[in-house]
Amino acid sequence: MAETKYAPVGTRVLLENEHVRVWEIELAPGETLPMHFHDLDYVVVALVDGPTTVEWEDGRRESNWHTPGEITWRSAPHAHALTNSGTKTYRNRLIELKTSRESLVASLWPNDVGSP
Repeated sequence: MAETKYAPVGTRVLLENEHVRVWEIELAPGETLPMHFHDLDYVVVALVDGPTTVEWEDGRRESNWHTPGEITWRSAPHAHALTNSGTKTYRNRLIELKTSRESLVASLWPNDVGSP
């Protein structure tokens, strides 16, 4: 059986370290970010207002209206495509969480068992 090929998660990586990977997603009106696979939990922060359509790998479709500053949590794993359904450029930041909360706390406060 052939392995499924997926597109990158976003337009380009803005920052990456051992804890997070931050993507820019920028889509012109009508443009689609092709089917891509999320293997990490992530947060999306909308930078502009406007509509998008998500097409999930199983064929379901979901229409959303975004407002600047809106924050959305998504749990992995899943695959979907994202289309800008509006008449102006859609932009967001997608932050993939590469480490668990416990690992992050331990790296920030290695000698402090009682930290957040």
